[in-house]
Formats: sequence, structure tokens, C-alpha cells
Amino acid sequence: MRRNRSHLRTRGSARPMGAAPLLAALLATLQPAIAHAQDTRGSDGGKVVISGTVVDRSTGVPMSGVFVAIESLNLTVFSDREGRFATRAITTGTWTLTAGQLGFKLWRQDWVVAPGMAAIEIRMEPDPIMLEGIQVVSDGIKRRRNATAVSVRAYSADQLTFGASFDARQFISTRLMVARCPSSAWGTDCVWRRGSMIEPRVYIDEIPLIGGFDFLGLYNTSELYLIEIYDSGSQIRVYTKAFAERLAMGRERLWPVIY
Repeated sequence: MRRNRSHLRTRGSARPMGAAPLLAALLATLQPAIAHAQDTRGSDGGKVVISGTVVDRSTGVPMSGVFVAIESLNLTVFSDREGRFATRAITTGTWTLTAGQLGFKLWRQDWVVAPGMAAIEIRMEPDPIMLEGIQVVSDGIKRRRNATAVSVRAYSADQLTFGASFDARQFISTRLMVARCPSSAWGTDCVWRRGSMIEPRVYIDEIPLIGGFDFLGLYNTSELYLIEIYDSGSQIRVYTKAFAERLAMGRERLWPVIY
């Protein structure tokens, strides 16, 4: 019996490894991967503002209204009238930046974001065919506008991007007297015109929309190419940049303005 108890004590002294040593061994194995993740996405908590200028590659002239976005983040800013831009502070690491404007090729580049980084210069390459097409579109819309027998106010992409309004509805509401239509069961908006409230006819990308004024709130001013207000608000025409691009490529057409 003594020999058996001694044998049991000898086996009991070789206890299995506890949870703490196992965790330590696992962390040691994963440490290189954790360090790599910190290097590539700034898990150390450091944040940096990306700033710079956007210029036309062919002329060196600063470009306004160019969107600068960081892929994988919900972050887009626009260059100002001097071509300058600045993002909010983001974590350090390697990020993919894109920039674009109608008539220019999309710019895309990976960028290492780190403390003390210098301002960057984005050089946009013109697309001659698209630029020519956009000019044709602009001239065509202007000719149609000038041919009408009523007054027309037009607001360009530059005015829309740098205005204080967030969407098309808000932008137009700051330029017209807007209120709920008194006879509308659906709460549709009307504009005050020549002593009475009227419901404007609204066209978005040449498509007429019933009660379209309310739909204008769905369109961010930064995605718009042009807004036209005919006859003190009796007719409102809104054009997106995507539609203008399709016009320039001959995939869409302009229709006559009808009263």
C-alpha cells in the first residue's frame, strides 16, 4: 500500500498546464500578427489630417469642386475655389484615395498616412473627349434656356457645391418662397408666385415627377450639375452629374421645355 501511494504522488506531481500558461503561449504566437495589424491601420490611436491641393495636370491650374474620397471610409470632401482640401483626422496607415470631376479621368492612389506627412498634390488628367462633350451639353442647355419666353435662373455645379444647402430642396427653398399647398391632401409643397401659391412642375434629369418638389430632398447638392428655375418657380429642372455625363456620351438627350 505504501508503494502504491508513493506511485500516486509521483504521477500527481506532473500536473497538466493551466489556463494562464496556455494563454501566454497563444499570445506569444499571435504577437507578430498583432504588431502587423497595428502598423497597417494605426491601432496605436494616432490620427492625421490629409490636406493638399488639386490641380489640372495639363495646365497646373487649381481645380475647385473636385471630390476627394477615402475608400473604405464614409469620407468625401471637395476642393475649394483655390483647389485646396482637407479631410477630418483619420488613423495612420495605408489608405486608398480617389478624386474625380466631370471631364477628367478618375485619380486613384494608395497613400501612406503618418504623422508629419506633407500636403499632397493631386494632378487630374483631362479627358479631352469628355470635356468636349460636357461643353456641348452646357451650350445646348443654355441655348434652350435662352430660347424660352420666360425668365430663367440657373445655378451651376460650383454654386451648388459651395452653397450652404445640403440638398436640392433646401437650396431651392432659400431662393423661393415655399410652403405647404393649402389644397393638397398629401402635404405637397407649393411656391409663392405672383400673389398665389402654385405647385411647381419638377423635372429631374428630364423626367417629370408628380409632387417632385419633395423628391428634391433626396439629391445632395454635391452630386448635381445644374438647377434651373423657370418663371419664378412654375417649373424646376434639376440635372445630376451622372446625367450630364450620359448626355456628353450621347446616351441621353434634351427635350423641349413645354409650358
